[in-house]
Amino acid sequence: MKQNSKESKFQKSLTRPKISCRNTSTSYLFLGIIFSLSLIVMTSSAMADNHVTVTIESKETCGDSACLSKEGLIIPTHTTVTWKNNDSAPHVILSGNSDDGRDGIFESGMILPEEEFSMTFEESGYYTYYCDTHPWMVDVILINS
Repeated sequence: MKQNSKESKFQKSLTRPKISCRNTSTSYLFLGIIFSLSLIVMTSSAMADNHVTVTIESKETCGDSACLSKEGLIIPTHTTVTWKNNDSAPHVILSGNSDDGRDGIFESGMILPEEEFSMTFEESGYYTYYCDTHPWMVDVILINS
């Protein structure tokens, strides 16, 4: 008996492996947690001065990696994070993730080369962020009280 074409397509979809070429926000979140946990030593230096600088590097320097100098940052509340643009291109730092978009917690506006943007984190939590113009540039900050 000949199978209905809908049934045939359905059976093929069950046996065909799913291939995805795009990372999801969950993978970014998982990577961020791993980086965060591996950088416990950085926490003590951040606590000493309550100010941390994240350097935005050029793609020529970092390749296709995050291009941010402190991947997975763990800091206490009331710490100011400053993003310093050492790249020749402008960047826009947005809280949220590149898959789901901004979440409205912070937004830098355009950071031109050699300019900075600072944000003081007053509440504990887990903050993901990315560059609006370069969505592969992602990072996380864990704020401890």
